[in-house]
Amino acid sequence: MRAAVIIIILSLLSISDCFSQATTNQEPADTIFLLSTRKLLAQIKSVSSSSVGYVDLKSGSKKTLDRKQIEKIIYGNGRLEVFNKPVFSMVAEGNWKTVVITDKNDDVVGMHEITDIFSRSSQNARDFKTAKRGAENKLKKLAAKYGGMIVLVTETENIGGYGDVPTYSMKGIVYGYEPPSEEIKKKIAVDKEAQRLKDMKEQLAKEKAEAKKEKAKDKKQQKKEKEKAKKAKEKAKKKALKEKKKLQKEKAKARKKAKKKKKK
Repeated sequence: MRAAVIIIILSLLSISDCFSQATTNQEPADTIFLLSTRKLLAQIKSVSSSSVGYVDLKSGSKKTLDRKQIEKIIYGNGRLEVFNKPVFSMVAEGNWKTVVITDKNDDVVGMHEITDIFSRSSQNARDFKTAKRGAENKLKKLAAKYGGMIVLVTETENIGGYGDVPTYSMKGIVYGYEPPSEEIKKKIAVDKEAQRLKDMKEQLAKEKAEAKKEKAKDKKQQKKEKEKAKKAKEKAKKKALKEKKKLQKEKAKARKKAKKKKKK
């Protein structure tokens, strides 16, 4: 009986030792810190020049992150590896100056597209440089309003200058490290509808102004033609009067000649 109890105790100690050894051999979790301020518990599997492969400890699935999305990784053994400085946190609407404008597609790889935006410089711009800066600032403010961090410029246009008011317009796509929230989506929808109505109003005003200009042009042309016709009439009248005087003079001369001949 005593021997049996000793055997059971030894068996339990052996199982406990095996469990402890298995726990000790398990790799400690790595922590990924994203630029969006999120943290992920993972097992890092690979780190390349463009991406990081890992196993998500919550789902157990293999995933990949672009290096541009990662601020740093603290490995289970305590080693720290920094990938990017946290230049971008969530951009507040009042902190629009931190938004970056780029024309390089590589700068937005791995980021989430939020929406497309458009900006145009004000009519108070003194020169091309001022107009461009004004359009860029408007673009940044819009991006910050929607929680964006980078604007990928897709189109620019410079109009005016050389005596005319310079105008600079820009089109771009807003990108962030997180997909747009429902609140941001609603804000974008409201702003797009407001912009559509504004554009429609501006187009109607433009068409009205052009019609008014055309009408004034027609009126001016009619006045010009009327004055031309009046001048032509006056000229014809003067010519007719001159012809009449000439004829009268010729008649008088003929009478005088006839009278002189009769006296002879």
